[in-house]
Amino acid sequence: MKKRIILIAAVAAAILIFIFLIPFLADGTTQRGFIENNTKNKCQASFMYFDGVKTKSLRFPKDKEIHITCSVNCESGNLQVLLISPDGKTLFENENGTKEYSFIPESSSKYTVKFVASQAKGNYDFTWAEK
Repeated sequence: MKKRIILIAAVAAAILIFIFLIPFLADGTTQRGFIENNTKNKCQASFMYFDGVKTKSLRFPKDKEIHITCSVNCESGNLQVLLISPDGKTLFENENGTKEYSFIPESSSKYTVKFVASQAKGNYDFTWAEK
């Protein structure tokens, strides 16, 4: 009888510890009604609720002009779209509306697009093309 009580208490404690640790083990991103469409040169999503960070790695060809168009429509909350260079500098930022940006990469390194949301409802469309 005592062994059974100890076993039940141990299982209950393990379950409680697991439930407590889940938020710390997850990446901290919450999405509801998230519909995403990523292709060769486009990242697009609409969502009912998005809180956290999504990233996409891109490799652009060296010495060719890259043209970026980014549309952000945020009905509530905040959404920020950033283009980060290989050395960690923010090259482009959009929080609302449509913005365009062109640049010529100095190397064929990896660039990162970050979608940073805080309790956001809306959509984004990030496209790029060689000129």
